[in-house]
Amino acid sequence: MSLLFLNPGDRFFGCRQGRAETILGSCVSVLVWLPSHGLLGLSHCLLPTRQQHASSPSDAGFYLDETLQWFVWQMRLHRTSPEQYQAWIFGGGDMFARQAEHPAIGEANVRAAKLGVQHWQMSLQGADVGGTVYRKLSVDLASAAWTLDSNACQMPVVQRRPRRVVPKS
Repeated sequence: MSLLFLNPGDRFFGCRQGRAETILGSCVSVLVWLPSHGLLGLSHCLLPTRQQHASSPSDAGFYLDETLQWFVWQMRLHRTSPEQYQAWIFGGGDMFARQAEHPAIGEANVRAAKLGVQHWQMSLQGADVGGTVYRKLSVDLASAAWTLDSNACQMPVVQRRPRRVVPKS
């Protein structure tokens, strides 16, 4: 059985035998599935949206909004529409130390994924998000059956002390 490993920024859409796997911390995976056609989409996104205009679309998979738009484009190429699809969201852990005035990137990713799925009128079937765990997601590409191992590596949130700078004499 072939294995497709999704690195950060990778995405897949289509019909294929085998399994896809990815490891998530604060990143988010969106899984979309249309059982009647056997069409599946899976992503590994780092951020909710791009902060500045792209000169190249090569890194579009890093951003949730652009990935969901790409999924919709693929759906339409296959003569299907987003509202026919089931969706699941995974990841969005709180993996980095932060200050109270700055929201955690994992929370922002989860919020963007849920809003995107809702915007495109996909049917959200479930989500395993948040916490301070890493998740290993494994998806059967032919059936969308997924397994999630979130016990393999639990990391505490660590905040490093600022370095003391000694002025040169």
